[in-house]
Amino acid sequence: MKKLMLTLVMVLLLSSIAAAQETFTPQGSLVVPGVSANYVSNTNRTITKFLLTNVSGNAVQVKVTVYDRNGNDVSKYCNVYEGSSNKNSWSLVAQGTGTFDLAAHGTRVVNFGYNITNANVIGHAVIEWASSDKLQRKALMGSLRFFSAYNTGDHSYGQQFLNSGQAF
Repeated sequence: MKKLMLTLVMVLLLSSIAAAQETFTPQGSLVVPGVSANYVSNTNRTITKFLLTNVSGNAVQVKVTVYDRNGNDVSKYCNVYEGSSNKNSWSLVAQGTGTFDLAAHGTRVVNFGYNITNANVIGHAVIEWASSDKLQRKALMGSLRFFSAYNTGDHSYGQQFLNSGQAF
């Protein structure tokens, strides 16, 4: 009887621990090669931006994980922003992570590398999303932007559609 009670207690304890852990089960994902960021000085740097739009009628949770050249997670260099009514600023949604909630038809920008100092990172990203609607199959569309600023005051931009401009 003691063994049965001990076993029951252990099962309940382990079940509650497992339930308490946060789970993220993606319903869609996309691998994005060619992510880079470098820092030479405050006026000489390159960053990568992911502009992501939820094209579905449901809110989704989005997770952008960036990996460096050795496969290490460097998502701590991500900041998530939304637009603001101030023409000179963005509203910070999440700092040091690429995980955020995105309302139906909402758009956010994930900046990778703006908070890097004295480093040069190249790698890839994995963009994942999940919805409370488990039958949903596509939710996101987006583009990848590269931004460089130089000591001369010049700037350069580049942009490409993610997934050939198709929802994923």
